[in-house]
Amino acid sequence: MTIADYWGIEKYAPEEYDPLGVSLVLTSTERGRRLLEQCPSLWTEARPAEESLAEQKRLHQPAELPENRPLFWDTLEKEGLEAACNAVLDPLE
Repeated sequence: MTIADYWGIEKYAPEEYDPLGVSLVLTSTERGRRLLEQCPSLWTEARPAEESLAEQKRLHQPAELPENRPLFWDTLEKEGLEAACNAVLDPLE
């Protein structure tokens, strides 16, 4: 199962849009589908998979790794979280 925000629902089903958010649940196996069916208190609606795939880039391609990722992990290991964050994040002005 994949659970995410349903980005773009307002394009495909404006009547379902909620400013507080709409969740997307994708089941990729029969077991996942059965598990979802065991949650009767959830309101669900089947939608075409093409909708979510068009709006959720990470469902069909991985995120690009940031250039400073090795610096973050090296600094985290040697100096801790605060130093690692400071090493890769721009300071707030």
